[in-house]
Amino acid sequence: MPVYRYTATTPLGATRRGRVVAQSPRLARDEIRSLGLRIVELGAGRGSRTTRRASATRDDRPRASSRPEAVELLRELATLLRVGVPVLEAGEVLGRQLKGRSLLLLTDIRERIEAGGSLGDAMEANPRSFDVTSVRLARVGESTGQISEALDRYCDHWSRWARLRGRLLSAMLYPAIVLAGGVGVSIFLMTVVVPDLLDTLVQSGRPLPVATTLVRGASQFLVGWWWALLLGAGLLVVVGASAMRAPRLRRVVDRWILMTPLIGAIVRKQETVRLSVLLSTLLRSGIQLDESLHAAADSIRNTRIREALRRCHESIRLGAELGPAIEQTGVLPPAVAKVFAVGQESGELASMLDRLAEDLDAQVQVSVGRLTALLEPVLIVALAAMVGLIAFATLMPILEAGDVL
Repeated sequence: MPVYRYTATTPLGATRRGRVVAQSPRLARDEIRSLGLRIVELGAGRGSRTTRRASATRDDRPRASSRPEAVELLRELATLLRVGVPVLEAGEVLGRQLKGRSLLLLTDIRERIEAGGSLGDAMEANPRSFDVTSVRLARVGESTGQISEALDRYCDHWSRWARLRGRLLSAMLYPAIVLAGGVGVSIFLMTVVVPDLLDTLVQSGRPLPVATTLVRGASQFLVGWWWALLLGAGLLVVVGASAMRAPRLRRVVDRWILMTPLIGAIVRKQETVRLSVLLSTLLRSGIQLDESLHAAADSIRNTRIREALRRCHESIRLGAELGPAIEQTGVLPPAVAKVFAVGQESGELASMLDRLAEDLDAQVQVSVGRLTALLEPVLIVALAAMVGLIAFATLMPILEAGDVL
């Protein structure tokens, strides 16, 4: 019989970990709740058949659907559940209109539910398609009988965050196009135009100016070793991506980002918007404040802010107030901590978090606009200087050859 490991909290707030033997995850949760515990995490224990079977079939899991596809699947599922259609029947109905990775994901969810698992367990088994917040909301919705409302709240949260990310990407699109165009023009000049012109001048036997010699050397290196440059750039990207997975290096990089002028402020506000939206969504779904903060902290991308929020979560579990606990972390502005404190005291924390998210969202847009306005002239001047240097180094020997200088 499968063995399940669990992490739960007592009515007094103490953490308790242990194991329970049950035929299915649902029966395991029922047995843990019968002990008067509130489940925080439930997973298969070592040595159980469930663990061995999961390890053996890990490669057989469906290929991860993109997050928009998974969110759209949850939204359609919530619509059917709202009108009273059972979960398995709703999955069968959706299966008739889906295809590709979405159909494989839905099939995997249906099979896990038919085997005795819950919707939350089936979503947790596909972490590349569903994050921690969606799993928590699904489990709370199942326990309270409001699964459709919980899924709708998550879909609304994700759509709101996607709109914010889309606006940020749109604001940075023009500088990226300018940079790519300038680099492309420079590479064209160095590999096509400069070699033909300078080879003719070299054959004339006249000495080349220093600037022209430098440009000619860079052009020859680029033409002869372009494959090495591409290989080096690819290796640098791979090594950098692998190194960023190391916790220590990631902490150092995230700390530097927060210390960078203007960019650090944007990142703080952006993460605060994410935290506010997540907390508001979880609180409106009936999840307790400490559990909501724990789930929201796990969804924060900046490791320094995430670790600070985890310390804040531990302080709240020990009886501290939300506002002072956030202010002590030092990673969020004092005004944000004050909003959290006032919202908790007034009992309207969710609504105040929504207003905070809207205000900070507007501030992020203004800050990104200023950053974009600053980057545009800097990039244009830098690229113009680069192209001008290439043109000057190419024209100088031609003018000298014609006795103009």
